[in-house]
Amino acid sequence: TFFEKNGVSNQDTSDLLNIIDEETPNLTTNTFGIKVNNWIQRMMAKALDGSWEIGLGAAGSLLADGVKIYYGIE
Repeated sequence: TFFEKNGVSNQDTSDLLNIIDEETPNLTTNTFGIKVNNWIQRMMAKALDGSWEIGLGAAGSLLADGVKIYYGIE
């Protein structure tokens, strides 16, 4: 998957897939649901502490782009 190709673990990808269909993004404000945002925050923390080997700046864009691809946004 997009995330696995970018170093996101199978478990983290699976966690996202378990929650992403439970929520609908707000297309008016271009925001994701609470559970998806919480997942993104957890992944950003992994970028900060080094447990996900990607730079913080790249992590934010990559996560948002991956979720947008899944939802078909843009």
